Amino acid sequence: MFLIGTCVEMFTTTSEYDCEMYDQIYILKNTGKYVLEIGERCSCVNAYDVDNSCEISSTYVDRFIFDMIVDGLNKRGYKRCYIALGE
Repeated sequence: MFLIGTCVEMFTTTSEYDCEMYDQIYILKNTGKYVLEIGERCSCVNAYDVDNSCEISSTYVDRFIFDMIVDGLNKRGYKRCYIALGE
């Protein structure tokens, strides 16, 4: 579970590469960035909004819609960011 602030939308779909895995996107609306995870999840993962002390659930969408979301973000100038996990 990610700890994040407000203005976040999350979407999930079945991975194109492995039907037992999921692709997930976190859209950080107030910063114009997004995190895209491809085939990294074996289940849908929620986030926790530290500003409002509540859990944010990921919405499952069809692969076609998921790809449209990613394409639309890129067209609107959103930047993909990556999460680096420390050792």
